[in-house]
Amino acid sequence: MIIVSAGDSEGASVEESSGLMGVTVVSTVTSRSSSGVSSTSSMGFGESCRMPSTSSSCSSCSSSQSQRLCDELSSDYELRRLCPSDFIAVKRICSEAFPIEYPDNWYDDVVGGKLLSYGLFHQRTELTSVIVAEIKPLCQCNVEDRDIYTDQNARVIYILSLAVDARFRRKGIATMLLNYLIDFVAAQEFPQPKVIYLHVLNKNHSAINFYRRNGFRYHTTLLNYYRIGNIYYDGLTYVLYINGTRPPWSLYEMCSLVSSFLCFPLRYLFKLKFIFQ
Repeated sequence: MIIVSAGDSEGASVEESSGLMGVTVVSTVTSRSSSGVSSTSSMGFGESCRMPSTSSSCSSCSSSQSQRLCDELSSDYELRRLCPSDFIAVKRICSEAFPIEYPDNWYDDVVGGKLLSYGLFHQRTELTSVIVAEIKPLCQCNVEDRDIYTDQNARVIYILSLAVDARFRRKGIATMLLNYLIDFVAAQEFPQPKVIYLHVLNKNHSAINFYRRNGFRYHTTLLNYYRIGNIYYDGLTYVLYINGTRPPWSLYEMCSLVSSFLCFPLRYLFKLKFIFQ
């Protein structure tokens, strides 16, 4: 099972239109490389990654927007890695935000250091939000995702989940967590990841708008990628290129370049014809 959700929309009426954090979609991926719930435990969760200390506080954020939000929340909030003692709190937030009952081994992966898992805590004890991602070489990602970058050995980050407790929504927390992942975690990893990507339901406009506002760009459409009940829906891949990378040339861009190269001499000769008439 895969959960795709948007963060708080900072002004858009996302929370008013649903009882969840953003618009949450629970679905079964129909790709041959995934198989129901077991797909979440076979996507590289066992990979060990070097992470900042679990005592990292909100002041570790590096972007100006994240720093501004951290400054506003710093007196009462702390941002740190999730650990085993957070198991119950993480399960509560995910159970409230997503209409699915995850197996306990999924939460074990989230709090056990096998994923990029961070939480924002109020008064250092109350978990308000979580962001969960994984990092691995592009060649180990699902086949349908391997064209997001040319170097198959490059490390990439895949966002799995982003959830905010209903009591703490509309405070910019989801944006802060996303920026923390982009600006601090991705910058500290070595070798540095080249791409951050995610999947979203094609009808999940709130999530799409949220990620677009945060710099993600549309990459491709995955036909019949989600199954919700007995209905199949298309999925969209959204990508953010980081650490100095750029997206691979699209077919349209390549054709435009070739046509410009071929047509330029003809245009030049055509102009000369009229000049010397």
